[in-house]
Amino acid sequence: MSRAQVGRGIIWLAILCAMFGLGSLAGAVRLFPLWLAAARQHHYGNMSFAWVELLSAVSGLAAAYGLWLGRRWSRIPFLAAAVLVIVSIGFITMFGVGEGGGQRGWIFGVVFMALVVAIAAWLIRYVWRST
Repeated sequence: MSRAQVGRGIIWLAILCAMFGLGSLAGAVRLFPLWLAAARQHHYGNMSFAWVELLSAVSGLAAAYGLWLGRRWSRIPFLAAAVLVIVSIGFITMFGVGEGGGQRGWIFGVVFMALVVAIAAWLIRYVWRST
C-alpha cells in the first residue's frame, strides 16, 4: 500500500506513535546515567524501567514508520506499544489509587483502566483492519 492510499486515521496514529516513541527515547536517554551507575554497583535489576523506556521508543518509532508507509508489519510494533501504554497507565493509576485509597478510588481506577483497555482494543482493531 502506498502512502497515498493510507487513510487519515492511520496517518494520525503514525504521528502519535512517533511522538510516543520520541518521548520514550528522551526518557531512556535521561535514565541511562542512572542505570549505568546502578550497573557499576552490580545492581543490574535496578533501573530496569530504562530498558522499558527503550523498548517503548523502539516499538513506537517502528510503528510510526510502518503506519506512515502503510505496511502490514506495523501491526506488531503498534500492538507492543499499545500494551506498554496500557501497562504504564495501569501502574500510574494504581499508584494513585494506593495513595488516595478508599472504595471510590478503587472503583474509579478499575473503571478508568477498563476505558483505557477498551480504547486501546478499538485502536488495535482499527490498525489491524486498515493496514
